[in-house]
Amino acid sequence: MLALLAASCGLMANLRVTLSNATRSNAIIDVTRAADAFNEYDGKAVRQHIYEAAIIGVSDPKRVARLRSVADHEAAGKAPLLAKAKALDKASREATAEADHILKSHEILEVATTLFEISIVLVSITALVGGRLLPICAGSATAIGIVIALIGLFY
Repeated sequence: MLALLAASCGLMANLRVTLSNATRSNAIIDVTRAADAFNEYDGKAVRQHIYEAAIIGVSDPKRVARLRSVADHEAAGKAPLLAKAKALDKASREATAEADHILKSHEILEVATTLFEISIVLVSITALVGGRLLPICAGSATAIGIVIALIGLFY
């Protein structure tokens, strides 16, 4: 019975760490996408300012209108990119926080697994040498392990 508890708790802990790693990977992908969007935003801002600066030295109204049109086009394209970059950055931070939370659950479940394994050792020693104290310690470790495992499962 104790071995089953230890194995089940260990399995749940390993599943949690796998989920944490997958969530963290998604956060890294979101950071990369956010950086791409920020870079595209910066590129449009630079191009907009270049066209606006070029207007200063031009006296032909047709060229001024064309330069203004291109500058306005670049300016209009910036806003959605900035919003997209901020949203991806926020999603990345949220995914990182979620991964940390899941990893904490993994750590709690590992403590429970260790307590179950200690209980197995204590029961095994009791079977070999007898005694009254070791089964009480094993029962206590098992009870504490069950409580900690439940905390880890619902964390």
